[in-house]
Amino acid sequence: MVVTQQRVMQCFSAALPTYEQNAIAQKQITEDLLQLLLEKGGNQFHSVLEIGCGTGNFTRLLMQHINTTHWDCNDLCDIANHLARNLPQKNYRFYQGCAERLDFAHQYDLIASASTIQWFANPLAFLQRCSNYLTPHGMILFGTFAPTNLHEVRALTGVGLDYPDLAQWQETLTSDFSVLHLEQKEIQLKFDSPLSVLKHLKETGVTATNNQIWHYKKVAQFCEQYRQQYADEQGKVSLTYVPILMLAQKKEEI
Repeated sequence: MVVTQQRVMQCFSAALPTYEQNAIAQKQITEDLLQLLLEKGGNQFHSVLEIGCGTGNFTRLLMQHINTTHWDCNDLCDIANHLARNLPQKNYRFYQGCAERLDFAHQYDLIASASTIQWFANPLAFLQRCSNYLTPHGMILFGTFAPTNLHEVRALTGVGLDYPDLAQWQETLTSDFSVLHLEQKEIQLKFDSPLSVLKHLKETGVTATNNQIWHYKKVAQFCEQYRQQYADEQGKVSLTYVPILMLAQKKEEI
């Protein structure tokens, strides 16, 4: 399914006060992306653009570990005040709007994004757009999700995003980029109850995929089925994130 920008903005704006505390998997993804960058991409980038910066978790992590002179941050939501509070450096510019359509003012040595591009109308086509904004040998560092992401919720509700798979990313990347790393992982979280799962999804904005009103009977049915299928021996229930991590370098133009 494709989710409207208005719906994404509404859900993530509502989740801003609770996102950092509850975005456990997303935090792990940012740490994995940073490690990947430092190991295979380096830490020297003159100009950096982050897509979908949110409250600034990934931005802050990058600022602490890489050397750069120019930062641009982008998000669909108006999070300028959050960035002002959360970022250790103030030498950044914030662009609000959809990165699939915005015109950025610079060429970048690094374009980074964590847990954002899966919400785009055409994530694969966005790679070409990024290539246009990269300097020669510039890099992209992306964390997105695989088709099996949150499979527990999709199996019970029939609702989920249309994620490109690993092979599609590989094929699309190779037209403009040299792939330095492409990997699919699993992060399984445990919760005390299915209601805790729903609360977690709401507090991290992920309920943007579902705009239905859930009445009491539907919630009760969901919780019963979830516990039957995904509870362990201790009564905890699982929720599985399946991130795809990628680091790629722009090819030389012939």
